[in-house]
Amino acid sequence: ALLLAQQDRFDEATAMIAEADVDDQHWIRALRCQAARSRVLAAHGDHDASIAEARAAVDAVPPHAPSRAASTMLELAHAYEAAGRTSEAASTLRDARALAAGKQNVALVGLIDERLHALGALSGAHQRHPVA
Repeated sequence: ALLLAQQDRFDEATAMIAEADVDDQHWIRALRCQAARSRVLAAHGDHDASIAEARAAVDAVPPHAPSRAASTMLELAHAYEAAGRTSEAASTLRDARALAAGKQNVALVGLIDERLHALGALSGAHQRHPVA
């Protein structure tokens, strides 16, 4: 569902979310459904609900999964950005970057840096030291 929502295929994502048995899902699948729901809500202009759904997903990530927390925070940043709250999006991305860098997840750091750059919020230090 999340991949469909990220491709702006919101009707298909919504159908897949509706078919999911959230009570019987692994926590990662549940997070992805929440993130997909957040994207669908944002696409329909329900920004407060989108942010709340993405925030709930971030809050549900167990402490032993910092890379998953960082990737889930990307969805929260997307919700903030869709709502026009770019400073909160940038702050969320910086927090996600710190988690990803702490796990030396170079691919995720690169993705976050691209998003920060698009927001005009990437510092020169991060450009020179991708995982520092």
